[in-house]
Amino acid sequence: MIGDGYAGELCGGRRRGLAAVLLPLRARSADLQLAAGPASALRFIRQQRLCNRETGWLNERWGEGGALVDTTRGQLKFFGGYESFRGLDYRRAYFALLAQTWSGWTVDWAFDELADFAAHVDVDPHVVRVPELVPARDAVGPFELERAADDDIDDGIWALLTVRGTDGQLAGWPVNITERVHLAWAGDGLLDLLADTRTGSDVITGQPPGCGLHIDVAARRMGSWTAATIPSLVAEARRRWPGWDVQFWQDRYEQQLELCDGVVRAPGIDAARQALHER
Repeated sequence: MIGDGYAGELCGGRRRGLAAVLLPLRARSADLQLAAGPASALRFIRQQRLCNRETGWLNERWGEGGALVDTTRGQLKFFGGYESFRGLDYRRAYFALLAQTWSGWTVDWAFDELADFAAHVDVDPHVVRVPELVPARDAVGPFELERAADDDIDDGIWALLTVRGTDGQLAGWPVNITERVHLAWAGDGLLDLLADTRTGSDVITGQPPGCGLHIDVAARRMGSWTAATIPSLVAEARRRWPGWDVQFWQDRYEQQLELCDGVVRAPGIDAARQALHER
């Protein structure tokens, strides 16, 4: 979380609560700032400098993390701490901790980063958008499908791509990933980049991936998920897959594994494998 940010009132109908958008000094340790629960988090928030509700925002390029606390709705949204949260083992363990320390609250990950915060406090999300961070649809570079290196798979820095073809056969690949770019952004043209399904991997060992994409060609259905934050991911995916049923599974890697029917076996999640005391 951070040492500077915006804290103000939520204004709209009957709801009035404390909201805070915390911007980047200690963004990468957002998990530590929130772990103790709402009382501790609110004390920290109230110590921050009050910024202008309309003009005091950082944009997507510079907003590395933060939290929004709505005391009226009992809702927490946050992002940051990327080195930890891209690992699904740690992520599951940490959210289990928040379920205890933020008991009675709804706790959500802000997948759309600052745009999620802006929308919550009735500010136009375009205030924080940086359009050039979204690659052009015909940009081939980010979407060259390369097998993830073994070291990256061991560290969980890879994407799981699974495809069920028109013949019903399933194939999977551990794919190299680019920061802040998701395979879903390749659009339906991704199918033209796929190698022969016989080059897929039936068994992948290592750490769970940081994101994934599942394509059912016959059903024209695509599902994606991520353990990170990727601004505009959902809106761009729907625009780039016209005529497809585009689904976003948040961080539910398990949903992709279920659709593999055991044909593609990838690393499972073990929250106990990543001890919280390491943080």
